[in-house]
Amino acid sequence: MSWMLFIVASYILVERGVTEAACPTSCQCDVAQDGQKRIRCQLVDRSPPLDLTRFDRNVQVLEIVISGPSRSKPYGPDVPPEFGDLPRLDKLVLKNAGIERLSASTASGLSRLFTLDLTGNNIRSLTDLSLADLPQLGVLNLGQNQITSIDGQSLRFLPKLQSLTLADNKISQVSVDAFTSQALLRVLDLRNNNLRQLPNDLFDRITRVERLDLRGNQLIVLPRGLLRLNALRFLLLDNNRLSAIPREFVLAWRSDTALEDVTLYGNPLQCDEGLQPLVDWVKTSAGVQQVCRVVGRTGDKEKSGTCPVCEAPSRLRGVPLDQLRASDLAVTADGSSSPLSSRLVRGDDGSRPSQASSFIITEVRSRSSRPTQFP
Repeated sequence: MSWMLFIVASYILVERGVTEAACPTSCQCDVAQDGQKRIRCQLVDRSPPLDLTRFDRNVQVLEIVISGPSRSKPYGPDVPPEFGDLPRLDKLVLKNAGIERLSASTASGLSRLFTLDLTGNNIRSLTDLSLADLPQLGVLNLGQNQITSIDGQSLRFLPKLQSLTLADNKISQVSVDAFTSQALLRVLDLRNNNLRQLPNDLFDRITRVERLDLRGNQLIVLPRGLLRLNALRFLLLDNNRLSAIPREFVLAWRSDTALEDVTLYGNPLQCDEGLQPLVDWVKTSAGVQQVCRVVGRTGDKEKSGTCPVCEAPSRLRGVPLDQLRASDLAVTADGSSSPLSSRLVRGDDGSRPSQASSFIITEVRSRSSRPTQFP
């Protein structure tokens, strides 16, 4: 019996020795509440790369965060192949590390990965990441990179994706079939990009989205496809270029019992008769809570929640929507009775806009002026 106890004790000591030896002084090695082995490293810029070969091969959570934007490329431009030698890895965080690519050979060793966070790197295209070799991926965070577009092929091998963050990139184009494989998607974060419009059919396959963040873009119109998001709880639209909110959107939001927040602050709203449905909603107890008194969500750098204000006409500029009177919307800035609102209109040939097109913004300068149409 004594020799068995000796063997067990020796095994425990060896295991402890390996764990301690595999944990650099700049890292913290522990076991998370869910029982996963975890290594967390907080480094400063220009720190020498960690010796990944000394890490415990059974580690399941590995977080390496370099404080501030990296001027060097300690782990780039390719994700080091040593990461692929950690077969049990469930979560990999590699921030501000100069990463530009993830090769297929490295990704193939990470086939169990559920969370991949490459925030603050130099990734320029989703095609530079071998996502096809990460079939179990459920959370993908690529915020603060250099990505300019989302095509229809980059994400098609990620059917289990539940959360996608592409905030703070340079995205100006999103293909209509960008998310055709993401039926399980719950969170989509596209804030602080260069989006001027989104395809109407973009949301056809991601109807389970609960949080959609489009703040800080250049959106001129709301895509009709938003109306298909039946599970939506948080719709964040602050700081875009929306001058009007069509009636059918307001009616849909008012009747949606699941919807908690709709943020619209920082948009150049045209306060005329066309905005009446939104103003009426904001003046209700439920509407003011959902549009004006929004509390900051966990993880947001800035709190949304200030009540939207009028941009035009000039006499109403800066007035919060919940303070408008019914008579304020009755006439335009020049005293005419024609509403100066953005509306869905017929095309130049008299036909109605196609189903695939977004709402056409028409700013009626006068009764005799020709409407200006934005794509």
